Amino acid sequence: MQEGQAGSSATALRFALPVVWAAGVLSALGAEITGLAIADLGPSGRTWGLAHLGIALGVWVLCNAAALGLLHYGLFRLSPLPQYSARTSIRTLLLGSGCVIALSNAVTPGGARPAFGSLTMLLLTVPYPLAYLLIEARRRGPMIVTAATALVVAGTAVPLRDAQERLVVRSWLSSHPGVDRALLATVDWPGAAPELHLATGPFGARTTVRYLGDDIGQGGVVTVSPPATDPCATLAELASHDRPGAPAGSIVGARPERCVRTGARSWALAHGAWSGYALRRDGVLVTLSVNSPGHRPDLAAVARTLHPVDDAGLWPYLQGDSGVPLLLK
Repeated sequence: MQEGQAGSSATALRFALPVVWAAGVLSALGAEITGLAIADLGPSGRTWGLAHLGIALGVWVLCNAAALGLLHYGLFRLSPLPQYSARTSIRTLLLGSGCVIALSNAVTPGGARPAFGSLTMLLLTVPYPLAYLLIEARRRGPMIVTAATALVVAGTAVPLRDAQERLVVRSWLSSHPGVDRALLATVDWPGAAPELHLATGPFGARTTVRYLGDDIGQGGVVTVSPPATDPCATLAELASHDRPGAPAGSIVGARPERCVRTGARSWALAHGAWSGYALRRDGVLVTLSVNSPGHRPDLAAVARTLHPVDDAGLWPYLQGDSGVPLLLK
């Protein structure tokens, strides 16, 4: 009798786990889309960010409703499970979603959320079957095995993230042999948030920052150039809507109307509404430019915070430009 019950339970379990995993795919997909929308709520484009968040929340609700429906239909209507409670489906989704959020944060370096790949999604769907097994476990042995498996899965997140960082950065550097690693540096810009985009060229490396409320054509630009670069040659600006010959929001170079030496290795720059500061230090020339109504940052102090970017800090800037498939985020 006990052997028959054990065989029936094993058969039911073999049917239930694929159903739970498929529902987990839907739930994890909704969670990741929502996470990407939350990451889009930056100082720039806040209105669009809120619109994206609203759409993403709708997608999240639809994904979890579909996941709950799949669990209910699969576990109750189709499976040979002798006992089924709707609370089991709800608890599985809640526990699995909580684990997904924790894992997602673990594989997201520096708070950035680049696009997620196939291995990430595979990793993020594993908690759902484990959550189901923990909820349905009736004996201590299976519970211990399931909990130990969950710990192993959680322990793989950080090593896989680190491997992804190294893979993407090395691939990008090998495909951009003309970029000196010393030029991949950034500054700490109080009150402004960096936009995760890196531009490289003869000028060196450029990144942009935005203040809350900045419009197209407003914000700050950080340019790190070779040390021999003429600091008075070019001031980087963000093109406004009415700038001819340049897409709105793109980075354009302008000859400074004013370039005054303020020290042995520093210069103050200006062009129209844009002000700038250049500092030669640490074997590079860092040039800051800003145009943000209501903000007058101490560019000299900001320039002095220049520091190199390690693999973890560089990875978010390279999404979509790395030349390798994203295995994780």
